[in-house]
Amino acid sequence: FFSGSGSVHGGSVRGGEELLRGMVSRLRHRGPDGMGFYADAKVGLGCARLAVVGVTNGDQPLAREDGTVRVIFNGGIFNYRELRRDLEAKGHRFTTLTDGEVLVHGYEEEGMAFFERLNGQFACALWDAKRERLHLARDRFGIAPLFYAESGGTLFFASEIKALLAAPGVRPELDREALAQVFTFWAPVPPRTMFRGVSQVLPGTYWTIDASGKREVRYWDLDFTVRATGHEGHEAERFEELFADAVRIRLRADVPVGVY
Repeated sequence: FFSGSGSVHGGSVRGGEELLRGMVSRLRHRGPDGMGFYADAKVGLGCARLAVVGVTNGDQPLAREDGTVRVIFNGGIFNYRELRRDLEAKGHRFTTLTDGEVLVHGYEEEGMAFFERLNGQFACALWDAKRERLHLARDRFGIAPLFYAESGGTLFFASEIKALLAAPGVRPELDREALAQVFTFWAPVPPRTMFRGVSQVLPGTYWTIDASGKREVRYWDLDFTVRATGHEGHEAERFEELFADAVRIRLRADVPVGVY
């Protein structure tokens, strides 16, 4: 459960770590196992951590050795063990046991193309200090939330809207069209939220924010194309294999797992 801010137009982030602490404190009930912060002239990152994988050494923000790439994230990367083995075989050295560290080294190896390989439910913010570039990304189906708002030339983002409401200039004003969508569709239609001026990153999408502006990339979408799969006549058996595998990789944790 995280929050942060980034300069949209190249100026400095207002408020620094004090602002971040105020935002993250509103998420502490969701991440009681520790708080971590990073702030420089361009970006601020903060996290209230719920420790599930890499309990003892997975504090966030996570960073590569020279500190030029930093990541905060919420959720889980279910296939992190397989990804980690591939990255270690290419020479990457991991310093934690957490699943989130694959985001750091995977980005170092492949850039944002690495996100196409992720199996998980997550939202994350990745700061590339060398390129002065911020990335915001959300999992394929948008299971983990990721909200943002702009105020005074600064982009604020968080995994819960209540953290954004601690940022200067972000107000809890009702979006009446979103309210109509709730009564029609059960929830606001993304990127809209119930709050005017607060939006959400779309599922299967990442943003790139730097001095040239903001760019949105859809890295994954549902594909309804009918094609041969090699499992014709055995769809039930194939479904059982996929379902069992999905459950298996979601049980990876260093703490007891609850299922509902």
